[in-house]
Amino acid sequence: MSMEVDFSTPLTNAERAYLEERGKLAEIQRADSLNGVTNSPEFGAGDGTGPQLQPLLTSEQRALEKERLKARLAELEEAESGAPDADEIPPYESWKSNDLNKEIDARNEGRSEDQKISKSGTVQDRATRLYADDEALSQQV
Repeated sequence: MSMEVDFSTPLTNAERAYLEERGKLAEIQRADSLNGVTNSPEFGAGDGTGPQLQPLLTSEQRALEKERLKARLAELEEAESGAPDADEIPPYESWKSNDLNKEIDARNEGRSEDQKISKSGTVQDRATRLYADDEALSQQV
């Protein structure tokens, strides 16, 4: 048996039962949402064992949710890629020689001669010294 359902008006009990029998819960929800029907006594929340119906989002709500999800996706992709945060300092080995020397000069300021970090050697040598200095500074805290 087939029935023509008018979605432009609130659903009748017969229309609701017809759609429910066929598992058309999304259509019932859509019709209720379009016609402002909430918590209809003919189609209540149920006993919690079936699918849960949620009101449809307005286009504005949908756009906001979409932007929120895009931002969250970007956060997750950045975390997964291992890209450094703005606060995170890249490994010293990836620094240019001149930048390492500037960092060493800044750290050497105010230190006695025997406490100064040497700028001699390769990038790896200077990076190793900076890591050692980082470790020593973290132990002082």
